[in-house]
Amino acid sequence: MEVFGDNCVYPVREAAVRSIPQPVLAECYAFIKARLADKDLGVCRAACELAGMSGNHDFRKPLLEIIATENHEWLLREASNAVVALGGGYDLFTTWADRLGDEHLYDLALDALQAVLEGLPGGCSGRTDLTRPERLELRRVWHEFLVAHADDLRQGKKFKVDDPAITPALFGRARLWQLPDGRLWPMTYSEQARRPQ
Repeated sequence: MEVFGDNCVYPVREAAVRSIPQPVLAECYAFIKARLADKDLGVCRAACELAGMSGNHDFRKPLLEIIATENHEWLLREASNAVVALGGGYDLFTTWADRLGDEHLYDLALDALQAVLEGLPGGCSGRTDLTRPERLELRRVWHEFLVAHADDLRQGKKFKVDDPAITPALFGRARLWQLPDGRLWPMTYSEQARRPQ
């Protein structure tokens, strides 16, 4: 790690990250943090994985910065998983809500945001062609929801789908679940297929 981790070609830097044993030693934290800013996203992704396993909450800030700025799905998923492993929480939700306007990331953002709900079945369907106004509306309603329920979310509260705070606007046409009782939520297939006016 010390010899090859900083200055070698990217496969060697990644191997250096992956050579760190579990549990992660505190002596390795500075190296892992530096690799979270590595110019190679594969090295960065490996560092995200290790940061999540470390239990060190100091990694949350650089991980959230990755989620706030990067565009590669596999890197974003790894950073998001690492933040969840380190306690997730309100900062993760607000960071993902900021990305809802992005045409290529709103689906990934909703994957993280739907964690505020409990009792959802594992699979869902949804539109992958939301219009720009729809994406901006998702971002707006999620920010309103997060601000309104910040204290509860910081304490780890989960919401049920029938809670009045959970409105269909939080998912728009991007998500549709069949609930255990057979109901479709938050809308029907025909409503989901209808393009906005």
